[in-house]
Amino acid sequence: MKAESFRALLSQMPSLTKARLDELLLAVEKRRSKTKALRVLEGAWGAATCAHCTSDPLVKNVLS
Repeated sequence: MKAESFRALLSQMPSLTKARLDELLLAVEKRRSKTKALRVLEGAWGAATCAHCTSDPLVKNVLS
């Protein structure tokens, strides 16, 4: 999500009804559960290393 979209969401929070706030909270909790589960799985797999050279730590190669 772009920063501008996130700021727009935050600015709308005071006008949200209780039902919409509950819906938003549920969506956030679902997202957090998925993220937490992924961290647990990654931890169980051990430290990530580069598939090519087995270097640790990893550095994402971002093309400009």
